[in-house]
Amino acid sequence: MYLKQEYNCIPDPEFEALHIPASEKYTKNLENSILKSGISHPLIIWHGTLIDGYKRYKICKAHDIPFPVHSISLTNRFDAMEWVCDQMLLRKDLSEERRKYYIGKKFLFRLSSAKKSDLPTSIENDHPRLSNRRYDIAAAIGKPLNLSYGTVLKYSQYASALDSIRSRETTIFERIISGEVRISHESAVEISQLAGDDMRILRECFADKNRDHISHSEIWHELQWNRVHPTLPTSRKKKQTTAPIKQMPKYDPDAELSSLTLTIPSWIKSIERTVKNADFSAATIPAKHKLREQLRELSKAADYLYYYTQEAFHE
Repeated sequence: MYLKQEYNCIPDPEFEALHIPASEKYTKNLENSILKSGISHPLIIWHGTLIDGYKRYKICKAHDIPFPVHSISLTNRFDAMEWVCDQMLLRKDLSEERRKYYIGKKFLFRLSSAKKSDLPTSIENDHPRLSNRRYDIAAAIGKPLNLSYGTVLKYSQYASALDSIRSRETTIFERIISGEVRISHESAVEISQLAGDDMRILRECFADKNRDHISHSEIWHELQWNRVHPTLPTSRKKKQTTAPIKQMPKYDPDAELSSLTLTIPSWIKSIERTVKNADFSAATIPAKHKLREQLRELSKAADYLYYYTQEAFHE
């Protein structure tokens, strides 16, 4: 359905935030094109809310130019947000970090839609039905993208972490999601959990245009230095911290994997020793129950990790 001269569609900050910001050059070229030829493709609305076409919408509003809209039918708001993620994933200019982000957001929106549609609000996140649904959704999203369900779940954690960072420090968010600064998944999650003061300390570190990678150790070195020398002038901090950072070991992408590989045999030996020496018939039911719970968590974590390692053969 196409409508002309539509000014009643409602812009929404959440939908707009899902779109990739345009450069000044692109925006100017788009504006010149619209002023010369008008709008060739309709803006997309859902229940009167604008979900796609924000750059064109703002230009048309500023110049009082008529524009067509196309209304699409979707079940709920979460489905509409997932639709936007799908459109972003079609773009050929996506950074790898944005691709991970949109896949993660796609999972989160579909899971929220499933909760809204199928489950009572009183059901908690660890309910077996929802746990199975998480797996099904992650597997369904990952299959056409040639990704394991574990990778999709990992991307959802990454997306949540970046959203948390964005709500407090947009500079850090933009530098990470644009791919201008590379950090590990674990670092992104840990940064998202920092207090506001600590995140502000890292802003300057991420804003440095000469840096394209910040290791986990550099992040914590920066935080510790500022905690020890909170009143030291910024210029002096830079001068004194430059040398230690330059002396940091070269980034090793295998370091975390190698460390865990060396640790796991000790876990296996501990389990074998317990099987050999423990008197399970004499052990109390609560003790065995707690052990079973931890073994289930360990099995789940090992399963996820196994699929993460498989991803190297898929991506």
